[in-house]
Parts: sequence; structure tokens; C-alpha cells
Amino acid sequence: MKTITIGFSKSKKKFAIGSYAIRTYYGTEYSHVYIKFKSESLDRVLIYEAVGGGLRFIGTKVWESHAVEVASFDIEVSQPSHIKLMQYCIDNAGVEYGTAQNIGIFACDLLGTKTNPFKKGKNCSEVVGEVLKLEGYVIDKDINLVTPRDIYKVLSENKTT
Repeated sequence: MKTITIGFSKSKKKFAIGSYAIRTYYGTEYSHVYIKFKSESLDRVLIYEAVGGGLRFIGTKVWESHAVEVASFDIEVSQPSHIKLMQYCIDNAGVEYGTAQNIGIFACDLLGTKTNPFKKGKNCSEVVGEVLKLEGYVIDKDINLVTPRDIYKVLSENKTT
């Protein structure tokens, strides 16, 4: 068995407008969600996240220079499942960030619609939601509408099939 960590964070900057807006709107301490993989062979922790530059792996030292973890959940996965999750992340590294998708999330929330018209790119919660779905977690809304708060709820309620 291997352990992955789903983490929730916020910006270290005193006032990062995007992070502040998300935390204020959803009433959470976090604005971002990401995945941590521990590599024993490399003696490193790899963080996989979707940010303005796209989907990427980043080392903890660089990540900690701009973000602070506020919550996390450890998930045990089998070795074959761990390989599939890493393959998913590698195959999607470099995909563009879904900036418009975030605007669509807020618009759909305000209008009460259930389908985000903006699907280009991926945001942090969509990526983590897709990984969780691979592990049997139930994401009961359009993956393009999932927020960090939704991911937190799924993990805290341990909603699996």
C-alpha cells in the first residue's frame, strides 16, 4: 500500500485576491487543493497541482515559499492504483489552467445551473476530483463545477462507492 495526501492550502501572501475571494465566498480557510506523493526512491515529496501556469509537479521547498497547508487527508492506495494515479498526473502535467472554468463555477452557483459552459483547461479541484473518482470516491456534480470545498466534503464524509 502507498499513501497519497490530498491537501488544502491558501496563499502565503498577505493579500492574494484570488485566494481571498475563494475563501471569503465559500467561508473556508483554504482556497486550493492539491495532491502529495512521497517518493521513497527520490527521497522527495512531489506536489501535483493546477495553478495559473497549468498542471505541474513542484517540490515542497518551492511550494512552501508561496503556500501554506491548512488541512490534509491521507488516502491509502494499492501499488497498481498508485501507478495509475501517477500516470494520470504525468499524462496531464502541462495541461493549461482553467481560468474561465473558475468564472463559470461562480456564475453557475449564482444562477443555480448545473453545467459549467467553460470546460477548457483544468482547475485544482477538477484534477483532484478526477483522481478521487479513479479511487472510487463519489463526486456527485459536474466535474467542471467541483470546488475545493466539495473535495473537502467528499473526503471528510469518506464518500466512496
